[in-house]
Formats: sequence, C-alpha cells, structure tokens
Amino acid sequence: QLTLAMLALGLLGLGLVWRFFAPEQEGVSQLLLGAASLLVAIPVISAGWHSLRHPSLHGITDQLIALAMLGAWATGDLMTAALLPIIMIFGHVLEERSVIGSQEAIEALGRLTRSQARLLGADGSVREVDNATLKAGDQVEVRAG
Repeated sequence: QLTLAMLALGLLGLGLVWRFFAPEQEGVSQLLLGAASLLVAIPVISAGWHSLRHPSLHGITDQLIALAMLGAWATGDLMTAALLPIIMIFGHVLEERSVIGSQEAIEALGRLTRSQARLLGADGSVREVDNATLKAGDQVEVRAG
C-alpha cells in the first residue's frame, strides 16, 4: 500500500504541476489525478469491502475513506479522491510504526526485570534461585526498593 501511495503522490504532484504550468491542457492534469486516485482506490475500496463483511473498529475508517473517495469521484474532484486515501495510508504507516516502537520499549523493560528471586527455605535460610524454578506455594523474600 505504501508503494502505491508513494506512486499516487508522485502522480498527484505531477498533475498539480501540469495544471499550474499548462492550464490550457486541463485534460492531461485530470488524467494524471484520475490515475493517482485509481492507484490508491484499489486497496482502500478492497479494505472497505472486507470491513463490511468482517466488522472491526479499524475497518470503519476504511469504509469512511472509501465512501468519501466515491463521493469525490461523483463530484469530479479527482484531487480529493487521490489525496484522502494517501493521507490515510500514511497515517496507518505512522500508527504501525508507533505500535512497533511501543512493543520494543515494553520488551526492553521486561529485560530489565530481575530474573532471580530470594527463596526462603523451611529452616529460614535464604538462597538466590532463578524465577523459572519457583512454584506455587514457595515463599520468597521481598526487599524494599
């Protein structure tokens, strides 16, 4: 999806530049904007259709973007039809990246936890053991701090 979004963004930029520098050739600009919107429409409409059959919270966004894209096509606003899904795809990429970063931070915190416990023996002795060897009913010493 990101590759299609980048390609569509390039076509969108080219269409806008064409519209600015050659306003008499509006058809070429519209063709470029239409191609950009079609590139990103495929995954967005597919995801929207999938979320209709398998409802989820994430799928609501896909449905709304697909609906907005169809509305933009119906009114002839091809730039909006291309820009909305591009922004959505970049938002999904940033969201996934932040989730991955959060998971890595949680794993790093897990590695910082102590892997040894102070097991209390029946005679009152204390010895260091691995956390994995503890079983239900074992008594451990918990120190302050």
